[in-house]
Amino acid sequence: MKNRYIYLLISIFLNLIVTSNLYSQDLFNFNVSELEITQNGNLYKGLNGGEILTSDGVSIVSENFEYNKLATSLIAYKNVELKDSKKNIVIYADEILYIKNQEFIVAKGNVTLNDTAADTIINASKISYSKNKEEIIAIGQVKFIDSKKDIIIESEKITYLKKINKFITEGITKGRVYSKYNFDSKNITLYKDEMLLSSSDKTIIIDNKFTLFELSSFNFEIKNEFLKGTDIAIIHNSQVPQGESDKLYFKNGFFDLKNKNFRASETKIKLKKDTFDRSENDPRIYGVSSSQKNGITSVKKASFTSCKKNDDCPHWKLEASEI
Repeated sequence: MKNRYIYLLISIFLNLIVTSNLYSQDLFNFNVSELEITQNGNLYKGLNGGEILTSDGVSIVSENFEYNKLATSLIAYKNVELKDSKKNIVIYADEILYIKNQEFIVAKGNVTLNDTAADTIINASKISYSKNKEEIIAIGQVKFIDSKKDIIIESEKITYLKKINKFITEGITKGRVYSKYNFDSKNITLYKDEMLLSSSDKTIIIDNKFTLFELSSFNFEIKNEFLKGTDIAIIHNSQVPQGESDKLYFKNGFFDLKNKNFRASETKIKLKKDTFDRSENDPRIYGVSSSQKNGITSVKKASFTSCKKNDDCPHWKLEASEI
């Protein structure tokens, strides 16, 4: 009992010495249950839970930690929570490395980052956070969530530029907007302040009515639900077998998805095969441009035929300045 009492006093005394020493360097203040000092006072190990504080608003709670005084690097592990009150960032992870002289943080294992100011949550296997640059890089099964704006993006890598509220994915990317539009793409960019989503890679978007858009590149104004794209193919009902739904092809176009209107350049429209009650037909309209408003589609400098496609087709066609 007496030995335990002496050990407790020594631990408290050492904790006070370390706290005072680290405060003088303006780095960390430790409030821990047990402290072990080795390597001529350059390595500190905290055990059985504690909290680490900095003078610039960062707090770290974990079960264990190691602090390398020479490298100014702190490793906290097991049930770690880091809060950066000045940047409104909270990180939860299995392990967090904080290199103080570089203001660089690396979190590993079941990582969740919450930017409370931007209503942004990022889940990943690993997250790197540069405090000075305000740049966050998430790697491994990354999931971006903004529940307020109803946006979810999933990729293997997402870079978050906090100062300009910009997100950049690398590689295959999937997501959902407004619980209404699901997309499969690559190398997506999201400007969250402008609510603008874009990619220069092939993208498939499917809405909640099963209309499918395939585009070589796109820009999507999320708030207004305006979609712009190039080399566009649209299937009105992607769930039915081939030939049982209308297909539209455009060189490029602008689509008001909310009001079902559009404007497009070079146009090919392949109507479903039984449009005229003859399933062997291939009814189609080609034109130099097209538009749709109030449910009426107009095709300029257009040609129309419904005959079946073969080597001799079309047997006949109708041409007009507008159909």
